[in-house]
Amino acid sequence: MSVVRSLALALAAGLSSAAVAAPPPRRPAPAAVAPATPIQLVRRLLGIPQRVAVGGSRGNLAGSICLISPAAGSPVPLPAPTLLVAGELNEVRLEQGDQLLWRQRASSTTAIRGPIVWPIAPLRPGESVLLKMRPRGSSGADFATITLTAASKPALERHTALLQSLGADRQRWSQAIEQAALTHPPLAIALLASPEAPADVQAAAAQLTCGSAASR
Repeated sequence: MSVVRSLALALAAGLSSAAVAAPPPRRPAPAAVAPATPIQLVRRLLGIPQRVAVGGSRGNLAGSICLISPAAGSPVPLPAPTLLVAGELNEVRLEQGDQLLWRQRASSTTAIRGPIVWPIAPLRPGESVLLKMRPRGSSGADFATITLTAASKPALERHTALLQSLGADRQRWSQAIEQAALTHPPLAIALLASPEAPADVQAAAAQLTCGSAASR
């Protein structure tokens, strides 16, 4: 009887030791966060594009143009920014001083719409050009005008290096735009509208509009 009791005690002690030594259960690994979709990126940038008044208009929406890229009121983050407006245009011009650098005019049947790849030499650090846009149906003198000034040399070099590093990897594009949306929205818009971006990312840029009533 004492032998049986001893064996029982030894077994109980062994089970107790095993229970104490057992490793804690593993916690499930956190789920990987999927990169934002193009439409999600667009929604995070709503309200960044600004309206530019046409001619003598004073804030009247009918007399303004919704400029998406480059972002108005900020240094241009890339030396060759895409020109993108929400809506149709009759004319787009780039001027510097008294010199006309480039001009595109619509025909009587076909408006200017969609992105315009930067049509002149890349901007140098701190260089300024005048962007003039005339909306569809306006008179020949009714232009919306904005001065585009390139960012500093370190900023242009940094942003250009980022652009070149993205290649054709859609996930990297989404992550770069998502990060820029939090820290530097004008750069996010420049990347979103870049002709080097994946096709679905470029298509998303065309959904940006001025104000909170944009794409849903």
